[in-house]
Amino acid sequence: MHPILYPYTSEARKYLESQQTVSDEQLERAKARVENRLKGSEWKENSAHEEAIEFALARMLLAASGNAFMTRQYARAEAKHVIRALQDEDPQAFAAFAKDQYPSLSLEENRFLISLNDYLRFGTDLVNAPLRNGKLLFEKPEFLQLLRAAIEARIATTTGDAKKIPANVKRVSRELEERIRKQQPQLQRTFKGKYLELPAMQLILLGVGEGKRYYGSMTLSIACLKDGIPKLEAEHVMRMYARNCSTGGNTFTEREALNSLEWVYKHPTIRFSLKTLREQGLVDAETMQKTEEEYRRMRKGERATRKGVK
Repeated sequence: MHPILYPYTSEARKYLESQQTVSDEQLERAKARVENRLKGSEWKENSAHEEAIEFALARMLLAASGNAFMTRQYARAEAKHVIRALQDEDPQAFAAFAKDQYPSLSLEENRFLISLNDYLRFGTDLVNAPLRNGKLLFEKPEFLQLLRAAIEARIATTTGDAKKIPANVKRVSRELEERIRKQQPQLQRTFKGKYLELPAMQLILLGVGEGKRYYGSMTLSIACLKDGIPKLEAEHVMRMYARNCSTGGNTFTEREALNSLEWVYKHPTIRFSLKTLREQGLVDAETMQKTEEEYRRMRKGERATRKGVK
């Protein structure tokens, strides 16, 4: 099994144990890796050692950004790449890789068996999963999809202590986030409303990092309330937000998001607060500035309407 293709396996992590410094060149390559994966572009692999370092740095850049949406998109792209590569692996190498993800794996002819406990870590549809002797049985195409979910979840978990992230990593992470934001099309505005269409609300809806999710859910809930969105429709907004936040060690559930909505709709006099957005660091400085400018124009228009000014 070639660690270049699978740099986050247990085997590949051994390559990183003696690595003490990170060069700007390695950071730039890690940044390029994230961009290329998100674009679906071809990527020229490096040496096994450099590839393992590069992948670790890519995850560090994503962790430093705190951007849950970008992290999840990258994890999905990496997982697709790995599954394509695995389809051409020899059986022994494929089994070795799969067992690194699912330690309980055993083989029965061309079928794959894993324990219920392993399956529940990443499985999605237990009702239709075939059970035999306490283990779940899969044909290779089904097992590949299960592996893809496991790989995606594993890559998307990018937790860490922000204080320990080097300054040059933080700098490159900000550059990466800005480049991705400019390259990707704007979020399709399914949910209409003056408050929801503020730049900060559109960005928060894409998901925020751990430690900010509660405040993000409260702010989105207040935006829905102020836009006069019926509670049932607002629930769709909050479910989308929860799904976009679901990366990292602690999952942000739909129930948590809906609890914020429930509380806000029971307190209809609550005010929309730009101060909370700033103090909690829910969006970057540029988006915050654009939001403040649009908010002032919006409020000026509201006051003019109340006074009967055309």
